[in-house]
Amino acid sequence: MTPSQRALLAASVAAALIGFAAGWFARVWTEPTVESRAHDAAETLRGKLHELSR
Repeated sequence: MTPSQRALLAASVAAALIGFAAGWFARVWTEPTVESRAHDAAETLRGKLHELSR
C-alpha cells in the first residue's frame, strides 16, 4: 500500500467516524428526554380528561 493510499484510507475512516459521531450527538441533542415525553403525555391525558368531564 502506497503512502497516498494509506492517507486516503485514514482520511476516509476519520470522515466516517466524524460523521457517525456528529449524527449521534445531533440525535441526542434534539431527541426529547423520557421525562419530557412523559410530561407531555400527562398533559395530553389531563386535557382529554378535562374535555370528558365537561
